[in-house]
Amino acid sequence: TGYRYYSFEQLPRLNRILALRDLGFGLEEVGALLDDALTLEELRRSLERRRAEIAALIRAEERRLAGVESQLR
Repeated sequence: TGYRYYSFEQLPRLNRILALRDLGFGLEEVGALLDDALTLEELRRSLERRRAEIAALIRAEERRLAGVESQLR
């Protein structure tokens, strides 16, 4: 049926996976970010890198939107 059942102990890890996926991290990145040896600084760098990627995407979409608005005028 596509449903999966998780134990109570698995829920924190599942929530972390879902949060990271929601932030746009790929499965490979999520796997690396779930590594128990990951330091807080490494996590911070990954989040800062993701923020920069999202900001670049927003700028590109804003330029595209300006082009559409120009064509509409």
